[in-house]
Amino acid sequence: VMEIKAKSDMMVESLGLPVTELYIGGGGSKSDFCAQTISYVFNVPVYRVRDAENSSLGVAMCASVGCGIYPSLDDAITGMVGDKFDEFTPNAQNHELYTKLRKDVIGKFYPCLEEVLKELDALTRDK
Repeated sequence: VMEIKAKSDMMVESLGLPVTELYIGGGGSKSDFCAQTISYVFNVPVYRVRDAENSSLGVAMCASVGCGIYPSLDDAITGMVGDKFDEFTPNAQNHELYTKLRKDVIGKFYPCLEEVLKELDALTRDK
């Protein structure tokens, strides 16, 4: 989550578009703890679709717009998902803690691991 936040911050800065909410699905999103942590790290509301087959659902929504069943993706979401979301809300105090952890602790790991990660990549590439 911390690395995703770091990369997201770079995109936000480059594009000038703030992240105001997140929609998550699959894998780790099944954990309430992970979903809530994402909300704390990003300091925005996080919505998790209750349907476990998020990839298939997303493809079906895009196809329904492409075929003209729904005029827009927002309409497809309303029609196919409705209010089937769990919501996780941010907390300023927890956001501050995770920000400090990311910048003051976790951020120090990556420079130390850079050479090791390059070696790992070289050993596993094209295998």
